[in-house]
Amino acid sequence: MKSAKQIHKVSVVLPIYNAQETLEKCLNSLVIQTYVNIEIIAINDGSQDESLSILERFKETDRRIRIVSRSNKGLVYTLNEAISLARGYFIVRMDADDIAFPERISKQVDFMVSNPDILASGTAAQCFGDEERLISKSVSHVDLLFSSLDKTPIIHPSAIIRRSVFSDYGVIYDDKYPHAEDVKLWSDISKVGLIGNIEEVLLMYRVSDHQVSRVYQEKQKESAIKARLLHFEFICDEYEVKKLGSKFLSLDKKMKYRLIRFSIKNKAFSDSVSMRLITCSGLGFFLSIKLFFRFLKSKTNS
Repeated sequence: MKSAKQIHKVSVVLPIYNAQETLEKCLNSLVIQTYVNIEIIAINDGSQDESLSILERFKETDRRIRIVSRSNKGLVYTLNEAISLARGYFIVRMDADDIAFPERISKQVDFMVSNPDILASGTAAQCFGDEERLISKSVSHVDLLFSSLDKTPIIHPSAIIRRSVFSDYGVIYDDKYPHAEDVKLWSDISKVGLIGNIEEVLLMYRVSDHQVSRVYQEKQKESAIKARLLHFEFICDEYEVKKLGSKFLSLDKKMKYRLIRFSIKNKAFSDSVSMRLITCSGLGFFLSIKLFFRFLKSKTNS
């Protein structure tokens, strides 16, 4: 009989493509999770190496692993397919080259149960491989809403998401945003509910030259900007930015600065609106001057 703390089934979504060098350590970190009420949906997306053999070997000793193996259809298709197969109350993301700390899922489920209004959250991560550094994100939904204008609010392979986000709200990974599907996902989720993070490091995040963010850097940047412009429009409507509404004016200066800076960089507003925001948003002298010079620079470069 499962303990009360482990009553919610968790579906770990694990896309795999030519991951034989890292997959074993990844799977080892999942099968030893202290939270045992899990299923691991491992989709072999047309790998040409020994990835499938490694999956089958692990499944022999752990029946919680569900394997789907087929021709290559790409990451976005694979993620949506895995979610459609999920039976868990929560969806946990994992990449085949990363390593989860043993208590990762347990602590993330506890966090989500304790914060029922949060639809998706992540954790801090320790980079390893080609780069060693700590990545952490804000824990505040409003901070994350505005920081999403220039960075991802949740580390994708550290995410836990309520399955109802997909089944009830119709959110999906959108293939119109190749290599930045997570940027669009977090934006879409934040439009229907809250997002957050745990400050604790619960994931070892591998950095290598083979990562999508490096191999497809320009395409990823293009897709991310497209998604962030839509996110920007959502924030502007939500906070009545153009009208200098009270909700916008009550924001922290840092958030207002970030939004106006984004609008100038991407020429999202007319010159008159941009100048009104710079001068009337209550940013203070220093931040207003910084934005004013950014505005002048944007006009010089246009």
